[in-house]
Formats: sequence, structure tokens, C-alpha cells
Amino acid sequence: MLAELRSALAVNDAERFRRTAHSLKSNSNTFGALSLGAMAKALELGGIASVREAAGAPLDELEREYARAAQALSELKHA
Repeated sequence: MLAELRSALAVNDAERFRRTAHSLKSNSNTFGALSLGAMAKALELGGIASVREAAGAPLDELEREYARAAQALSELKHA
């Protein structure tokens, strides 16, 4: 989904960006990754313009949080 967000941003496809952020928000919340879900919600509501205004920083932050959440979920799986 992260690659899909970047792809939608690259081609300025606002609807695909919004849908992907929405899906990421829903999936994150389902798995208890609430910080990731909140970040995805902000992207969903803010859209492409908010990411462009911040020079892509929100997607970089999202990727870092995704990595953190994925690691935490992996540790739970192996516990």
C-alpha cells in the first residue's frame, strides 16, 4: 500500500491516493496499529495536496511508522 500511495502521488491520482489511504487506515486499525491508522486517516483527509505541501514528508513518516508497526506485529506473532 505504501508503494501504491507513492505511485498515486507521482501521477496525481487523488482518488486512488484517497482510497489507498482509506484502506491502510482500516487495515491498520483492525490490527491495532492505531498510530499508523491515524496517520493514514490524515493522508486520506488531507489528500495529495497536503503531501505535496510538506514535500513528501508525511509519506516518509508513514513508512517509518509502518516499519515500526510491522516489527511489533511480527514480535507478537513469534511470542
